[in-house]
Amino acid sequence: MNYIDMGQGETLVFVHGFSSNKESWTCQFDLAENYRLIIPELRGHGKSEVFENISIQQFAKDVLDLLDELNIDKAHFCGLSLGGIIVQEIYKQQPHRVSSLILSNTFSQISNVFNILFTFYFKYRLKKYTKMDGDEIISKAVKRIIYNNKNEDLLENAKSALTYNEKGFANTLVSLPKGFSYLNMLSTLPVPILIIGSKNDKLAPVRYAKQSYRNANKSKAELHIFDKAGHLPNIEHKEEYNQKLLEFLQSVC
Repeated sequence: MNYIDMGQGETLVFVHGFSSNKESWTCQFDLAENYRLIIPELRGHGKSEVFENISIQQFAKDVLDLLDELNIDKAHFCGLSLGGIIVQEIYKQQPHRVSSLILSNTFSQISNVFNILFTFYFKYRLKKYTKMDGDEIISKAVKRIIYNNKNEDLLENAKSALTYNEKGFANTLVSLPKGFSYLNMLSTLPVPILIIGSKNDKLAPVRYAKQSYRNANKSKAELHIFDKAGHLPNIEHKEEYNQKLLEFLQSVC
């Protein structure tokens, strides 16, 4: 498993999203001044050459196995998009390993109908993508997920966060669960949880962050919504994002 290990202190694990890579968290490297950052690259993503057994459950197990290999018993977990689903699955599998959860621009529940529409949309996009090269695919994707898509520097930073791995893309898409819900789990979650959304997120609309918060254990949960941000607030508003994570983590450590 490809991963980044940097910094010292309590462990903070970052889990990236669909068709992304470990470099998608580059803007959060400054947090290594306060925490040990573990940033894995999921199978089928980035430069990974492992394409079999892709599932939410296996993604979570891979991350936990990496922590075992690094002799890390417990950590804070931050996941964005698909990564947010995975860190919820990590808690479900081994709750004693989780000090806190940060769910960024993600879902805690997906209905069967939503999943069918989601899968259909991406399969449609995949057919169109076969006529393009990787750079063109990434350029088009970035313009859809970044709010301020006229800012060339921002677009370049966002491009480095994505990797179009055709086989991994297709296998992950097929493996997504037909429907799931972690809402009941969130309602009794005994660990602190920060839920993040963006007002202009087209992939994970802000209503899903609010849904997670409504169902979370209010004595443990906090909600933060980014204004004028799309699906990657960790890049679009990196200073505010990092500050929010620091404030949250310092309050629970």
